[in-house]
This record gives sequence, structure tokens and C-alpha cells, in this order.
Amino acid sequence: MAEVKIEYLAIMHMGDTPDNPSQIIRKTECEDPPIFKTEGCNRITPWRESNHYIKYFIGMADEGYSMTEEEAEKVLVKWRERWKSPRFDEKML
Repeated sequence: MAEVKIEYLAIMHMGDTPDNPSQIIRKTECEDPPIFKTEGCNRITPWRESNHYIKYFIGMADEGYSMTEEEAEKVLVKWRERWKSPRFDEKML
């Protein structure tokens, strides 16, 4: 079994920070077994797979900023609580 490589990007728009991005996306690659998938999540929605996210990794969109798995996990810990009981509040804006 080959090494699985996971790359994370923080999607940031005006007013976002690395600690509070609009979205986190990740690209997972492996040669054996062959895996290539892109997934994204945000404050409201848990991970979902979409080919749409590849644009951030190949330079077609410039809102993506590299982040480590540890940096992503710090944000995801807060988001996972909201995924359990989604609600609308002003902090989401």
C-alpha cells in the first residue's frame, strides 16, 4: 500500500482569517489503491466530495491558502459541534 497524501486549503474571502475561513477543502491522493478525491466543508455542512474543489489546487481560483492538518483540525473541532446541531446565528455571517 502506497502513502496517502492529504493536502488542505483554507478558502478565505474578505473578512476571513486562517483561524476562521469560509471553507476548508482537502485533496486526497494515493497510487495503490488509486485514490484521487477532493472534498470540502464549512461551518454548516460536513465533508462532501466534489470535483468542483480541484480549481483551488490547480490555480483556477485564488482564494485557497495552504494549511497544515493541525491548523485544519483546530478549525474543524469548532465546526463539528455545529454539524451535530445546525442552527443559524450571527456568528455564521
